Amino acid sequence: RSMNDALGYSPTLTYTEYRARYERGGIAERIVEAYPRATWGGEISFQENSDPNDYTTCEQAADDLFDRLGAWNKLRRADVLAGLGDYSVVLIGAPGALDTSLTKVSKPEDVLYLSPGPQISAKIDTLDTNPASERYGLPLFYLVNTGTANNANHTKVHYTRIVHVAEGALENDLYGKPRLRAVWNRLDDLDKILGGGAEAAWKRMDPGLQVDIDPEIELTSEEEDRL
Repeated sequence: RSMNDALGYSPTLTYTEYRARYERGGIAERIVEAYPRATWGGEISFQENSDPNDYTTCEQAADDLFDRLGAWNKLRRADVLAGLGDYSVVLIGAPGALDTSLTKVSKPEDVLYLSPGPQISAKIDTLDTNPASERYGLPLFYLVNTGTANNANHTKVHYTRIVHVAEGALENDLYGKPRLRAVWNRLDDLDKILGGGAEAAWKRMDPGLQVDIDPEIELTSEEEDRL
């Protein structure tokens, strides 16, 4: 017996379904955002040594860089997006073509931006298939939409310019667990109960009317129209 068929549950789920439920369901939104809000919502700082009163040059530079880039907010958004699907990415804006390796930058100002994106906008294009490589099974290139949803512009991006975020990965390091997947059936049940109750209320408020006429009464067409 298929429980999915019997109870009306989807046997497979897609990013689009996760995203739609997150955007329209308050409980789903809370499940996806609870941990990211707690993780990235407090006071965050760099600490180079054990003395909190010794504010070093490195700490100052790191704080200035992250403040300029809005990094904590970008990382929180990447965390939320990772929970909506199998993974999310953060594109690092730095000198050089996007499809070339980013080995280093000469100064903090060379890092121009951080851009978080969902998996649907950053698809894995090429994997390293060399068993002798230390990156065996990991991406070499992504296809990143650098345009908009309505005007897509997919650009090949080297993996060194991407931070790959995957929470709860099991079989490999690429694909994590969407936060709504394990509770999806229960959210379906809630929708059935709450939505069904609301629909039942509408039906009770407007039950309709039925008029029975004595079959021996003869009505003219005008009288039927009036009735």
